[in-house]
Amino acid sequence: NAFAHILGYQSAGDALAEISDIQNQCFVNGSDRDRFMEMLLQKGEIENFECEVRQEGGNRVWVSENARSILDENGDVIGYEGMVVDITLRKQSEQAKKDAENFLALLINTLPVPVFYKDRSGRYLGFNTAFESFFGKEKKELVGRTVLDISPKELAHIYYRKDEELFESGGTQRYESRVQNARGEMRDVIFYKSVYRDKEDEIAGLIGTILDITERKAFERAISESEERFREMAELLPGAVVETDIDINVTYVNRHGLKMFGLEEDDVAAGLNGLALIHPEERERAARRVMERLSRQSLLPTEYRMVTKDGRTIWVYLNAAPIFRDDEAIGFRIVLSDVSEHKQAERDRERLIRELKEALSEIRTLKGIVPICAKCKKIRDDKGYWNKLESFIQKHSHASFSHSICPDCSDELYGKEAWYQELKRKKGK
Repeated sequence: NAFAHILGYQSAGDALAEISDIQNQCFVNGSDRDRFMEMLLQKGEIENFECEVRQEGGNRVWVSENARSILDENGDVIGYEGMVVDITLRKQSEQAKKDAENFLALLINTLPVPVFYKDRSGRYLGFNTAFESFFGKEKKELVGRTVLDISPKELAHIYYRKDEELFESGGTQRYESRVQNARGEMRDVIFYKSVYRDKEDEIAGLIGTILDITERKAFERAISESEERFREMAELLPGAVVETDIDINVTYVNRHGLKMFGLEEDDVAAGLNGLALIHPEERERAARRVMERLSRQSLLPTEYRMVTKDGRTIWVYLNAAPIFRDDEAIGFRIVLSDVSEHKQAERDRERLIRELKEALSEIRTLKGIVPICAKCKKIRDDKGYWNKLESFIQKHSHASFSHSICPDCSDELYGKEAWYQELKRKKGK
């Protein structure tokens, strides 16, 4: 009955009643039946013969068969007996594993970076096509060999030592080194490695990838050299040069800038936001200008009041531009000139002009030749009329007169009077 159930029948009787041609009705591949019988006839028994059979409803299952021939007293075959086990789940599991391995192999070979794996002794077990292309080596040249066999001596010892460190520590590993490619060129690379374990959870080997960073390193060197030239030039400039990140946190200030604001390099290292140096009344305008510059608007240099570390207010002439990398703003580069003396000179000039205007508004100037009588001192105006001296001056200026008598005139008028003489005597004159 168990075998009948494997074939999809309710009972052995149903199976015997329905099956008339075992080879064509039960075996998915008819040649499996022929091979099975041939092996059984040759050896008299067979173990673990695997094949795919067809159930009564048309479904397919995998079975494993053990069978032996039954002989009579003369040694002739009179029948067969055996055991059949349904191994469909096992075969499906094996197929899934095989599919996964095929997919993984396809995936690894699709990767554009070299991938390799080794056993616990550091011998290469396999790698992808990118590895073969990078090193110009075929599988037969590498499998079973170690880095000490195939790499330049000075590099091989580095790789070997790093592998041993990984085997000791487990986990993953990342480090920069150099490798020699198929053309004999030395390339800068990053190794990424990780151990893999066997079913007893023991380290069985490692798998790794190699990332070629030669071009990136060259670009980084070029950037570093460019930044160094910028720093050298910035230190020579007479004004302040400041760099910030996108949040206006100061990342660099040249020597003149440190002196201008009374700062030390430790102040910058400790964290300093550029807006904190702007006078409180100017910060809103400065923040708005930052957003305008980020939108790539063309803005003219601007004057700001700024505050030094010791609290002094200075005037600066500021010009700034965003720093872009890969078309993304990452910060600002700012140039500042201290114009405090210029602003003070402007204020002094404006004050002087204001004071002069106030003085001029109170003064009228008499110009030219003024005709005056030699005896009575009257003055002739433009119309020919003679005017008293005080009237003429009051008309042509803002001056006014108060009248009194000078000593000479007093003597002339009252010198013969006794009261006048007595008054002068009392005054001691």
